[in-house]
Amino acid sequence: MAAFYAQRPSRSRSPRQERPVALKKHKCRFCGTYDLCEFGRDEDFCSSSCYIGASKGIEALDWDTSEAACWLGGEGLDRWKRQLVSVLRDGHALLTTLNEGVLRRVGVPKRKAKEVMQDVEDLRRGAWSQPEPPLKEVPLVTVAEMGERARPGLGWHLVLKDDSLRSYASLCRNAVPQDMAWSWFEQLRTQLPWQDLSDSRYQEEGKYMPRRTIFTVFNGCNCTYKYSGVAVKPTIEPPFVARIREYCVAASGLATQPNCCNINLYRDGRDSVGWHTDDEELFEGGYNDICILSLSLGATRTFEVKHQPGFGVARGSHKGPAETSFAVRNGDLCTMEGKFQRHYLHAVPKEPQVRQARINLTWRWITKHNQVDGCPLCGPGNSRAPLTPSIC
Repeated sequence: MAAFYAQRPSRSRSPRQERPVALKKHKCRFCGTYDLCEFGRDEDFCSSSCYIGASKGIEALDWDTSEAACWLGGEGLDRWKRQLVSVLRDGHALLTTLNEGVLRRVGVPKRKAKEVMQDVEDLRRGAWSQPEPPLKEVPLVTVAEMGERARPGLGWHLVLKDDSLRSYASLCRNAVPQDMAWSWFEQLRTQLPWQDLSDSRYQEEGKYMPRRTIFTVFNGCNCTYKYSGVAVKPTIEPPFVARIREYCVAASGLATQPNCCNINLYRDGRDSVGWHTDDEELFEGGYNDICILSLSLGATRTFEVKHQPGFGVARGSHKGPAETSFAVRNGDLCTMEGKFQRHYLHAVPKEPQVRQARINLTWRWITKHNQVDGCPLCGPGNSRAPLTPSIC
């Protein structure tokens, strides 16, 4: 019997050591930090708190009027509910319209407004961190494809293709013959009622923005184009601008005509536009697929693109270099498509060596007319029911 026990292998009293599971280090979609993912196969978020935060954001997109009102109450904004009716109707309005300036204008103290906006930014990060629908589920045909079908051999091609973020940019060199492009340039330069504008930053210094501009709309529309503290009053589209629009839309293969155009005059290389995204409420580009069509006339300038910054950096930040850039020349057409305005920034930087002027026409579709400012028209974005007085 002793020999039998002697032949048995001895057992260790210490617990068996399990092989550690290697966790992949990656960038969390919600908080933007690089950390070890605790979700195993789900590598989108670094922790359960980030996952919960992102879920809250996507839920907020679907809030109805009563849920939006409950959020106001939970933030301690009950006394200002009635004044906030026009800017906070539902979850989409909360995530795209509400800002500190709006809160301050209705009487919310500065400190309270900052606290509320911190919570709003958490909800927005959650909503925008959700994956974009794949093209197989929600198809999106780019202008590079449509333009090639409409005008074979014209030269449309993609200069940015980001399927994961559903963001695209198309370019067509010499879409407009040079003689015609220069003729349009002179007509626009000499016949449009150009405006010199100031925003809140420049007004204190008595300076104008580094470009001249005009915002044209279809007859019957009275939408004011507002961005970065600037308000551009609408001008009814002149007939010769309409002819330019129709030519460019035909060259792009688009099925519908854009109903507005922001036209900028860069007098030389000292004029510019900084890092920004065209996510104004008029166009609903912060959360919808949209297309922006742009024609460049005159001097060659550089067009720069980079990703929106992550957590901890203000959206629209100018910090950091461009990730993609390309020259836009006389007669070139380019686009920004899909969710480009949600995920990417773009700019036309200063180029002091450029002595000639450039004119840029940027066509877009107003989908949410500015009825608060008196526009009588109604688009798809105006169809949501406003926050009713009964829940205020």
